Formats: sequence, C-alpha cells, structure tokens
Amino acid sequence: MKIIGNGILYKTKLFTLVIPGSWESKTFNSVYSFFDSEGYGSVQISAYKSKPSKMGIDLFNELKKRVLQKGAEKFNTLSIKKGNHVSYLTNFTSKERYWIMMISNNKKIIALITYNCESIYKKKEQSIVKKILKSFKLK
Repeated sequence: MKIIGNGILYKTKLFTLVIPGSWESKTFNSVYSFFDSEGYGSVQISAYKSKPSKMGIDLFNELKKRVLQKGAEKFNTLSIKKGNHVSYLTNFTSKERYWIMMISNNKKIIALITYNCESIYKKKEQSIVKKILKSFKLK
C-alpha cells in the first residue's frame, strides 16, 4: 500500500482505490471490506474476472435487481463511462438502512461495490464514501 495525501492506495490484482489513512481493510472469501473502526458503515467490494459470455449482462438491470432485493421503493441511477470502463451508481434508503451501490465492468473484470449504514447516520460518511468510489478503478 502506498500513502497518497491523507489516503492509502489499496491495490489488488483486479482493482485499485484510495481509502482514508484512518480506515482499515479486511478480506474474507474474495470480499474486500474497508471501514473506519469508529465509523458507521463499511465499503464492500466483490470483484471477479469475467468470462466473455458474462460481459454482455445489462449492468443497469443487474443493479436494479439488487436494489429491489434490498426493498428500495425509489432510487436514482447515475451512469459513468470512462473509456471501456462502465459503471452504474445509485443510493437509497430501505428498512432504516442507507445504501450506496455501484456495479462496474471493463470487459475483463466485473465488480459490485456497496456501502451501508443506519439511515440516521447516512451523512456522516457519505462524502468519504463518494471519494472512495471516485478513486475506484478496475485493472
């Protein structure tokens, strides 16, 4: 890991991102978790090399399916395209939980990134999480 400003550059074989220097990381069964031990929620990332047959999945509908599984009634989705890297990002509140979800792929790798916390604390880490997501890059 490399220190960048007040953050740490976290690298795996599949992705990179910058987390705050005070945050911790843990990995369990290919799920990467990033959190402040005295914070309110955690960012979790599942990233996998994708078979060519899976790259044609409709990311928007895949994200929508996951959002609806969490019980969200209303949500807005932002589409982000950088070269061959396509992402869909949404946030919503469901059952007293605040969620941010992003699904992303680049023709070789697909990743699902989530953050959740109790909805009463959603503004406590929201700007930090958005910076983390902005720094996320698939390799």
